[in-house]
Amino acid sequence: ATDFITVSIKSDLKVHVTLVVADITNVNLIKQEIDLEPGDNKVPLKLANLRAGSYIVYLYFDNKQIARAKFQKI
Repeated sequence: ATDFITVSIKSDLKVHVTLVVADITNVNLIKQEIDLEPGDNKVPLKLANLRAGSYIVYLYFDNKQIARAKFQKI
């Protein structure tokens, strides 16, 4: 990743979720509330303020973590 990533989220329902970007020590750095539509949702995340390194994107629904993915910022 450079200054932006696009997170792809498939949903069966219209739901409200939270995306969180955290560093590898689990410190939350970015939090974004999103309304998903049924189907494949493309969510852009701005990463310009993050340093190069490893990060994790968490997806929360109803205050429960339902998915996560790792990425590297260069």
